[in-house]
Amino acid sequence: MGGGRRPRRRRGGGLVLTVAITLVAGTGGVPAGTGAAPGQADGFVVDAWWPVAGGDPLAIDVQPDGTSHVVAAPFLPAVDFPALTRYDAAGGVVARRVVRDAAGGELRPIAVAATAGGSVYVGTDRKLVLLDPEGKPVWEAPAGDGHADFGPAARGLALSADTLYGVDLANARVVAYQAGTGQRRARWGTAGTGTGSYLAPADVAVGADGRLRVADFGNRRIQVIDAQGNPVARWPLPGRPRAVAAGGGGHTYALLDSDEVIVLGPTGTPLVRFGGRGRAVGRLQMASDLGAAADGRVYVVDRGNRRVQVFRPAATPPTPVPPPTPTASPPAPEHRTLAGCPGAPPSLTWDVALPPAAPRADVLLAIDTTGSMESLISTAQARALDIAAALRAVSPDVAVGVLDVRDYPYGAAGLPSDWPWHLRGPLSTVPGDLVAATADLWAGGGGDAPEAYAGAIAAALDDPLVGWRPGARRFIVVLGDSVPRDDDLNDAVARPHVPGPWRPGGPAWWKDSGPDWAPGSADDLDWQAVLDRLRRDDVTLLAGISGAAPGELAGRTGDLVDYWQSWAARTAPGGQAVDLTDVGRLTQALAAMVAAAGRRIERLAAVAEAPRAGWVSAAPAAHAGVDVGPGGAARSFDLTFSPPAGTPDGLYTLAVDAVGDGGRYGRLEVALAWRALCVAPTAVEPTPTDEPTPTATTAATATPTTAPSPTATPSPTATASAVPTPTARTIHLPLAMRGFCFPAQRPQADIVLVLDTSASMAGAKLEAARAAAQTFLGLVNLPRDHAAVGAFDSDARMVAGLTGNRTALRAALDGLSTGEGTRIDRGLAVALGEIQGLRGRRDARAVIVLLTDGRPTAGTAGDAVRAAERARAAGVTVFTIGLGADVDGDLLAGLAGDPSRYAYAPDAAALGAIYRRVAEGIPCR
Repeated sequence: MGGGRRPRRRRGGGLVLTVAITLVAGTGGVPAGTGAAPGQADGFVVDAWWPVAGGDPLAIDVQPDGTSHVVAAPFLPAVDFPALTRYDAAGGVVARRVVRDAAGGELRPIAVAATAGGSVYVGTDRKLVLLDPEGKPVWEAPAGDGHADFGPAARGLALSADTLYGVDLANARVVAYQAGTGQRRARWGTAGTGTGSYLAPADVAVGADGRLRVADFGNRRIQVIDAQGNPVARWPLPGRPRAVAAGGGGHTYALLDSDEVIVLGPTGTPLVRFGGRGRAVGRLQMASDLGAAADGRVYVVDRGNRRVQVFRPAATPPTPVPPPTPTASPPAPEHRTLAGCPGAPPSLTWDVALPPAAPRADVLLAIDTTGSMESLISTAQARALDIAAALRAVSPDVAVGVLDVRDYPYGAAGLPSDWPWHLRGPLSTVPGDLVAATADLWAGGGGDAPEAYAGAIAAALDDPLVGWRPGARRFIVVLGDSVPRDDDLNDAVARPHVPGPWRPGGPAWWKDSGPDWAPGSADDLDWQAVLDRLRRDDVTLLAGISGAAPGELAGRTGDLVDYWQSWAARTAPGGQAVDLTDVGRLTQALAAMVAAAGRRIERLAAVAEAPRAGWVSAAPAAHAGVDVGPGGAARSFDLTFSPPAGTPDGLYTLAVDAVGDGGRYGRLEVALAWRALCVAPTAVEPTPTDEPTPTATTAATATPTTAPSPTATPSPTATASAVPTPTARTIHLPLAMRGFCFPAQRPQADIVLVLDTSASMAGAKLEAARAAAQTFLGLVNLPRDHAAVGAFDSDARMVAGLTGNRTALRAALDGLSTGEGTRIDRGLAVALGEIQGLRGRRDARAVIVLLTDGRPTAGTAGDAVRAAERARAAGVTVFTIGLGADVDGDLLAGLAGDPSRYAYAPDAAALGAIYRRVAEGIPCR
């Protein structure tokens, strides 16, 4: 980063830093000429930042002149805590106040809105209070629109003339209040995914047009409604919005759960992003709210870094982020070149060395940070370097990450300022990163006994920011003293300690709200299903239990360890739980659990990589119950390479992994020179001179031997089988083979599949498109390649973000549904946003594959062309597929930028072959 900092002292003792640097953003901004609206800057830079001392900053209100009010919560129980601070436009403290209601009771506000005259509205999850400019209460009123089981869960405040707006997180409502009295005027919305419905709405803002922008967290979108609550538009987002603000020029600013701010134009078109997760200036950590001043500056509450950052539009694009420092790589694969034909498929023996522990391990520490966990948190912070060293002694290439786990911020589950989970530090091999991640932890919050363990584990499996590495044994280590939410924790537990169905917390029907935070929605999590998924995904659950919070166990830590042992045993091999009442054993216990899980491999298999998995057979297919001693072990596989009948001449790349319980213990890459016809020595009539004619020989093949048998040596030995003598004929062997590259040597790819889900696709067309896309996922090189699924009709949305998780992608395809309209431009824009977002990898080849069966919505063809131009200008390769007679082939070829990247499918039956050609074309392009 260039430039420097100029500290300036402000009245009130605050230290403000003005930062003259170009913002190093999580994704960078939209480059000049690739989508910025007239008058909109192409990027943002940090203008200033200041610390929020002594508290946990939660929300902000920004006035047009840049003055602001911030509400914060104490880290520990406190009396007379100054929860409300007013700042001038440069970040100087003007006033700090304790917030009290009319009866003098101290309040813990989580939302704030101010008037031009200095009056301030503050809100808790269940109460609104208007304070005069001196901080005295004028009136108070109930807030939110209480859920029958959870009560009120009010959030976000926005003021417009004589109306104050807010939302209710649990009951999925937008609420309007009379600004002068706090009396509720109206409530709009229901829980759901359709127009006018919300899932866990988190915030609301009022634009200059008088329309409301609602941060629809669970549905990954901004919903626009008018002042009477009528739906106007839905703007899809590449992440879940935590907060929303409206600015000048019709722009809307959405703060995403990826800690990015995305700027939307007046019609919801994404213009630029800035921020991104991190601790440096310009980065954000657990950001919770934002506001905009009249001059275009954006104020962000950087909660995890305990500061407010101010960003201003810049005239030049942000400096691209340098790629992250690579972590240690696994051992280089073995390479072999073989030759064969249908009558003589080559074979070899592959010896796989097994070290005493997994050669590559990913360990994610899911740490319960509710109030009872202070002792364990302090120990983890003090011994972070020791923990990293102990785990590295077990596995030479270990990456450690930290997930902060609490509970949902409504009902009896947790405090209004709580969170169910937050990634404090992604998986990293750098010990200092573990120190920094644990340093951000602090004990507090919590409500009833169960915690959001199920949601945290599911999020860890799905969030690409966690950074799971290909070929690593994966471990999630829960460090806590409680249980997950579920409707019966005794299900499948052989010897339960709590009689009858165990439904911790309440209400009894509530499981875990899952990624959308909305109770009772489609993505609620069943604990047993989460455990089964861990096993399917080869993730081992470990648990260190430091106490017994559930009242049903009466403080018996051993009983809680038994439950966690039963649950861990259902996951990938090696799952276990230990008693950590003595938190001083934390370092040794972590290392011992990871080491024990690696000493036995339940199943070691030779797994050939798609798309040519069927070309390789192994004997045995797998070794079961492999015990690995202190000196390691070894196992062998006899591999035979037999392409399917009709495979043409060519040089093909195949890869085989030795996979043990999800971890990769070895990799073999083979270049196979294949001939469709075998050539063998033939008898030839003598010439008139009776001189012998040279015998035809086979080129580039192993010399046939009698009764060949592979030799068990560390290096694979190629053999060839005897070949029957064919009738003499002339054979022309091609010298120009088609291009090939080893999967580990070619660029990895980020591929976004964008499918038309307009009404005309309903039925057989959508089923065929879904099946063809499923086939496509089987052909690309997951998890080294990453793929995403997007859909478009009148809106566009990311159904699954970029990930190497094939199961998640298949589930996304299965969940597609249709709607009205064909906004190809929005489909392309959402796909580009995903590629340029935090999940996109800078060293990956970016690809969009778009399928449609019709023409774009009237008047939007030009928008589609411009969206495709922006994608191609950003270095993205665009493939387009037209299905049926209604498509505009010329337009789709133009969107691709090259007619060779457009394919026409006259009917649904042709889609499979087209997707296959695209998949085969991506790796070496």
